Amino acid sequence: MHPVTARKQAVERPRIYSHEYYDRIRKLEEGHWWYAGMREIAAALLRSQCGTGTLPRVLDAGCGTGAAMAWVRTAVGASRVTGMDVSAYALGFCRGRGEQSLAQCSVTAMPFRDACVDLVLCNDVLQHLATDGGDAGALKEVFRLLRPGGLALLRTNSRFGRSGGARVDTDFQHYDLGQLVDRVRGAGFVVRRASHANMLPSLYALLKGWLAGLRSSGRGHHHGTLCKGLDIREDILNRRWLNRLLLFVLVREAQYLSRSNRSLPFGHTIVCLALKPR
Repeated sequence: MHPVTARKQAVERPRIYSHEYYDRIRKLEEGHWWYAGMREIAAALLRSQCGTGTLPRVLDAGCGTGAAMAWVRTAVGASRVTGMDVSAYALGFCRGRGEQSLAQCSVTAMPFRDACVDLVLCNDVLQHLATDGGDAGALKEVFRLLRPGGLALLRTNSRFGRSGGARVDTDFQHYDLGQLVDRVRGAGFVVRRASHANMLPSLYALLKGWLAGLRSSGRGHHHGTLCKGLDIREDILNRRWLNRLLLFVLVREAQYLSRSNRSLPFGHTIVCLALKPR
């Protein structure tokens, strides 16, 4: 195989919501530096708000293939974890992990009673909702399901370093930190923590893209759709030293964010911890 062809295949992204998309998530989420590092950051944010206390009832809204459901039991001492996802195929992976409390539905219309959970996880879902208010609808649903004093831990992407010339996709968006905070508050939440994450790897990716743009200037450049599926390279798992190094970077970010008055100024990921007032 020609080296250029091999590189293209290594970074090819599966179409979102396809079986290949969830197959790839299942392959990556246990050991890939980004997934493992994001779990460290999530744990740090939760500890900064509730210490070592337990949050017994948890809903993973957009659970995908189920890794966060297993993680949250240890992270917050959850005794009852429910997962929901729009994809029946993804829920099949959850059942393979032994999960039984599952529902196939949209995050904008979840079939659960009011005030039934202590914590809602919502990882990498909001950006994939319809841009005409889908995220606002989902946040209102999350607010409805939380008991007073409950927490929502949200993760989405950031507009940091993104080109303004890309074609707008009606089912995908990038957020400014302030924009996300405003939408979370608009749903009734009190925002306890809001920060960028994945700072140094994002800066490297930005510089790499800038240099590539300089090399291709004058040749023409096509801006495709923003919605490209899972934008994570899986071949890094074959370079264990690099995977460990990048995980170390995110672990240090988690340590920094463990104090409640800290945030990171930029990065390709946004994390937000929000409280439903009593």
